[in-house]
Amino acid sequence: MRSGLSYDERVKIVSDTEHLKQYQEEPSTQEELEKIPMLQISDIKKEARSLKNTVCSIDDTKVVWHDIFTNGISYINLCFNTRDLLEEEIYASALLAEILKYVDTDSHEVNELSGEIDMTTGGIAFGVSIMSGKNGEPRPYFFAKMKCFEDKLGAGLELIREILFESHITDRKRLKEIIAETRANIKLDLLESGNVTASLRAASYLTLANQIKEKQEGIDYYRFLEDSEKNYDEKYEYLEELLKRTLRKMLKKDALTVSYTSDKKPEEALSGKLKCITGLLSDEKTGAQTLLPVIRKNEGFTSASTVQYVVAAADYKSAGLPYTGALNVLRIIFGYDYLWINVRVKGGAYGCSASFTRSGLAFLSSYRDPNLSETFDIYRGAYKYVESFDVSERDMTKYIIGTIGSVDTPFTPQSEGGFSFACYLMDITDEDLQKDRDEILSADCEVIRGLAPYVKLLADEKVVCAVGNEAKIKESADLFDKVENLYAGR
Repeated sequence: MRSGLSYDERVKIVSDTEHLKQYQEEPSTQEELEKIPMLQISDIKKEARSLKNTVCSIDDTKVVWHDIFTNGISYINLCFNTRDLLEEEIYASALLAEILKYVDTDSHEVNELSGEIDMTTGGIAFGVSIMSGKNGEPRPYFFAKMKCFEDKLGAGLELIREILFESHITDRKRLKEIIAETRANIKLDLLESGNVTASLRAASYLTLANQIKEKQEGIDYYRFLEDSEKNYDEKYEYLEELLKRTLRKMLKKDALTVSYTSDKKPEEALSGKLKCITGLLSDEKTGAQTLLPVIRKNEGFTSASTVQYVVAAADYKSAGLPYTGALNVLRIIFGYDYLWINVRVKGGAYGCSASFTRSGLAFLSSYRDPNLSETFDIYRGAYKYVESFDVSERDMTKYIIGTIGSVDTPFTPQSEGGFSFACYLMDITDEDLQKDRDEILSADCEVIRGLAPYVKLLADEKVVCAVGNEAKIKESADLFDKVENLYAGR
């Protein structure tokens, strides 16, 4: 192609390329930027999305109905409160979520069971989740979820019954395989999502809810699996008894709340169908929340990685600071300005973020970060940036629009029902969501500057965790109370 061009044509291409590069590198003037059309705050909907939660009783079971058009599909979540599980049972509950559906039952071999699930439903899933109340109190659950056509509800619930009450959860050979597979998957996740690993570990230093979550998803859970696999033969009888006991303990009548998403009334859709499960649940009462020690450790975890995942955390509610919707705006500001410029652009990290939870936790984190101590220095100086925060009204509007964009993400019927149910379990009301939205829309520079004390806690409390390169973490060992290998045994 080059040979077909004249000298003048080649010169013109070079000249045009140079002009294009110059144009791309030259910053736009403020006048030019202001010519770009932009939404105004007055254009944004003022009303928060409403929750779809109607509480009723079907077959003596609490049902939370989410009246949402689903085009003939029903979404069911059988949610069991597991607050009274002991520490070893917390580990076991997470393992049970991996076992159920992947072992034989009294009625079907596992491959046959999989076929029945596919023929009858759009999927059945088991899992554990830990939520927090408004003041950070833990709300742990074990769940069984299913989606199916309305006419398959009865058959689908029968399959859940079969899995919960007939599964061969302690088949010696299959259990060993599942433990090994789960450990391998968790090992990969711990490092590939090192920012999540470090954030969860740091949060476990601060609240009981996250201490429980760490034992179901984090480093502690990995070490439980590793120990179980490594010493499987001598631990088998212990694991057998533990898994049976834990499943029995979770399946109690008073622990169950059912989430049902459909535009068909639950009295018509569910009456008589839940009994196949509720009739087998224990009448034993669920005990009080198990208390575990919450200790600030400040750990650095070494690995073969060439980068770091660096996290600072704080509990602002324990410092007497209330949750406000404006914290969501600050999260966006950090992501597009202070953290982006200092951690991503100047520091070279692949990613960075801030997070402020309703339950009272604040986080700053980096992803695939070549630095460590330098990033902690940036976190410690973040409150000074907030104290002196000052931008134009146009820029402030951009931050608010970005925040609303993250709040108003479109829902599928399933995700809308899931969101409404999560809010129900966490005692979040329509009034809470409206208050959040009002505080987002009314945020200005003065409001943001008033959030500096929340960020200063990240410097004052010195709660940190990092996952990354061994040499880099050992070089900054004075930042941590303890340094150890990420995959070290229990």
